[in-house]
Amino acid sequence: MRSHPVHPLDINGVNKHAAELYHCIYYQVHGIETCCLRLANTYGPRQLIQNPSQGVVGWFFHQILCNEEIVLFGDGKQIRDLTYVDCVLDALLLAGIHPSAPGKIYNLGSGEPISLRDLADLMISIAGKEQLPVCSLPGRKKENRYRQLFRIIFPDS
Repeated sequence: MRSHPVHPLDINGVNKHAAELYHCIYYQVHGIETCCLRLANTYGPRQLIQNPSQGVVGWFFHQILCNEEIVLFGDGKQIRDLTYVDCVLDALLLAGIHPSAPGKIYNLGSGEPISLRDLADLMISIAGKEQLPVCSLPGRKKENRYRQLFRIIFPDS
């Protein structure tokens, strides 16, 4: 069913993985023809760009258009795969009609990952703004609110 095991790193990842497994079980047990597509950073026309949670490409566009410094967390070597929205649409339609798709989980991406630093530099160059600064800040730690909440609930731990 999948080529490599999934090890979610946060609550959101656990929820997504659980949903995938539900779809597989509904297919295996009830014959409901479902499949899952894991979409890698979709970008394209009419993408929302005012919020960093709407995708890295859109947020970089926002920062470039507003002549803002692009801020990377960590060293910028983190890699991301990207998928153009038309390719996502094609994949969704194909998954809906392909006879071997039901019960499967697919990773959808370009297969050509790029580092965040290289992506920022490429987008700046394409926009013709070679002087736009890119800043790297120390990486954000995953400890954040979950660990803080744990300390509040279990202060003696």
